[in-house]
Amino acid sequence: MISDYLKIQDPIHRSRKIISYFEELHGIIDKKLYYVQKMADEFKERSKTSLLEHAYQRVLEDSKKSEKSKFQEKLDAVKNIEEATRKSLQEEVDALDAKNDTETSRKIQFLN
Repeated sequence: MISDYLKIQDPIHRSRKIISYFEELHGIIDKKLYYVQKMADEFKERSKTSLLEHAYQRVLEDSKKSEKSKFQEKLDAVKNIEEATRKSLQEEVDALDAKNDTETSRKIQFLN
């Protein structure tokens, strides 16, 4: 492009060529800015989704912990219970923090 530009002798034609180069460069910069903004928006959406998923996971874990502590208090409050039964119930209460939600639901129903 530069060598073609230097070959031009007419000043008006040179000026027009420079203007066209600037317009072309301006178009390229606009396209790059558009894609940068688009990527920033996508990143923001992904971050929101990630934060929401993390918050939901923490809520689930907190509810499991609260269920576990609730059942532990109930079990501790019972005085007259066979040791084998207490041990069996304690194992179920201790297993409430398992990652499997279906299994946790089943254990909660059993303990209730």
